[in-house]
Order: sequence, then C-alpha cells, then structure tokens
Amino acid sequence: MIPIINKFRNYILKIINVYILSRFKKNGKTYNVSEDERKTIPKVNRFAKYIVYLFWLAILLLILSGFFAFRNSNMAVKTSNINAEAFQTFKNKYIENASEVQYSPKLKLYTDNFVDEYINLPKDNEERDKRSIGLSKYFLEGYEESSNDNKSERKLKSKEFYNIKKSDGQIIVQYIVNYDVDTVVKKEVKEKVKSSKKKDEFKTVVKEENKTVNQNMMLNIPIISDKDVYSVNEMPYFTLIPEDKLLKGKMVQNKIDEKYRFRDEKVNEFIKDFFDKYADSTAEDMTYLMDNPQGLEGTRTVKEISNMNLYKKDKKIIAKVIVSMTDKDSSLVNTEHYTLEIIKKDNKFYVEKFKHTIGGK
Repeated sequence: MIPIINKFRNYILKIINVYILSRFKKNGKTYNVSEDERKTIPKVNRFAKYIVYLFWLAILLLILSGFFAFRNSNMAVKTSNINAEAFQTFKNKYIENASEVQYSPKLKLYTDNFVDEYINLPKDNEERDKRSIGLSKYFLEGYEESSNDNKSERKLKSKEFYNIKKSDGQIIVQYIVNYDVDTVVKKEVKEKVKSSKKKDEFKTVVKEENKTVNQNMMLNIPIISDKDVYSVNEMPYFTLIPEDKLLKGKMVQNKIDEKYRFRDEKVNEFIKDFFDKYADSTAEDMTYLMDNPQGLEGTRTVKEISNMNLYKKDKKIIAKVIVSMTDKDSSLVNTEHYTLEIIKKDNKFYVEKFKHTIGGK
C-alpha cells in the first residue's frame, strides 16, 4: 500500500511542477505563459484525475481483499477448532477412555473386589440376585446380567494381578484367575431291565451327575477412570494366559581384567567385618564405614563369604564379593552379589561405592 501512496504523491508533485513552469520570471518580473503553453495543463490535470481514481480503486480493492482474507481466516480457525474438539472427543471416548488408567493401590483394590464378585457365581437363585445387585455397582449404566445355567456354580480359587494394556481403544486390566466350576452333566448309561426272556436286556437312560472342572484363565476387565474413580464399561472376557517369552543369555559377569588382581589380607578382613556390620547394623551406624550408608538392622545374617576377588585400578581397590545370607533365625540360604569400591580415609578403609552387582568396572 505504501508504494502506491508514494506513486500518487509523485504524480501530484509533477502536476505542481507543471503549474510552476507555466509561470516564470524574466528580468525579475513574472510573466504568464502563452495560450499555447497553457493548453497542455488540462491534459495533465485529466491524467492526474485518472491517477486519483486508480489510487482510490486500489485502496478499495485492498480493503475488500483484507476483509475476505480476514473472513476466510476466521472460518479456517473455527473449522480447525471444531476438528480439534471432534478429535479430542473421539480420543477421550474411544482411545483414552476418559483418561489414562495407571496402576495404583486404589485401582488394585477396586479390581480385586470386582474379580471376587464376578468370578464367584452361586447356584442359589436368591444369592445370584444379590450378586447381580453387587456387580451393578461396578458397571456403567446399561449393565445387564447374562442368563446362566442355574445348575452350575463357579468358585474362585486364586487371583493374581497381571497387567494393564490398551486393546481396541479400551483400557484392559488383566488378572490370572483360577476357579472351579461345579456343574451337572448329562450322561447316557445302560440299565438292566426286567425281562421274561432268559437273556438280559438293557435300555439306555440319561442321568445327571455332578462334575467339577478347574480352569486357569486370563480375565480381561475393560475399565475407564475419572480422577481415581473407576467403572467397568463393557463385559469382561476370558482369554488364554500368554506364554512367557524369556530372554536367552548369560548371567552378569565380572568384566575387570585379571591383570589388576592383587591380594591383601587386611582388605579381606575389612570386607568380612564390613558385611557382618552391614547385616546387623542400622544405616546410621554404618556412616563411618561407607557413603550412602545402609544396613539390614539384624534382619539377615551372613552365613559365609563364598568368593572374594580384589582388584587395584585407578588408585582404588575394587572388591567383587559373593555372599551367602540367611533370614534371621532361618537356615534358608540366599546367594547375593556385591561390588565394593574401597579407598583409604583417615588411614582406615572406607567403602566409597556399594553396589548389588558383580558386574561394572
């Protein structure tokens, strides 16, 4: 817009110059130009008018284009906002189920109680009605109990929290459940019938007999949450328990080069004394022996130090130690790995780093 204004200004200045040139001074006096010279001025004036008209037309076009651009921009913003809201609604409803469900003691308490209510299915009709009322508190509006064989009974034997996962836009809490189903099955049997004939006669009859079936299954519970308030929003379902996929490889190994090995009986005695104190003392008592002090406060006992290798590297002593420990008043042995980085402090040995691993440097 500024270049157009500058052009218009320049055209106005030209018109003024033409007017000035129409009058000039000779010998100090002002003379008017001749009639022939004046004839060109109206043409310039007409040209100037055209320039003014073009200028205002350009201004009008600029205003109109700005208006349409502003309107289109607003429409684009509104459309974008509508799309964003629609996506958020979709995300909340179908993908996130109102919010991400994270493991917490409160969630586990909720699902533990639900599993108890859901799996245990009594045979008695009155007890089943109570179960339905109890289950309805866990479900969203619209829950209906499916019809069940009133001759069967399901009893929960054990349950174990397994996982939380996303599947088909649902948050699924998974439990491994073991349960017995006591049911009545029909079986065809042959019975002897009385007959006047010498040969025995049999007839096939259908009898009912009780049977108990044990099942070990994965129970999948679709869950939504809002500020730590949970609800089951779809019917739970059973699947097979997945096979555990185990990684193959070797246990963690000591990787310090054997060229750094050395022997020192004083260090050996310090390490033995250190572990005895570690098992028996509080963290506060261990302050003078180690950084980041810790202790087992007598809950465990050192049975023996089965392996201890010393290395001297970077002016530090590194000890790789395998310790056999037992719980207090127990004979059950547990093998544990440790790495100690030992320095001298005030002319005494001191554990600068204490790690529960045989690996590392």
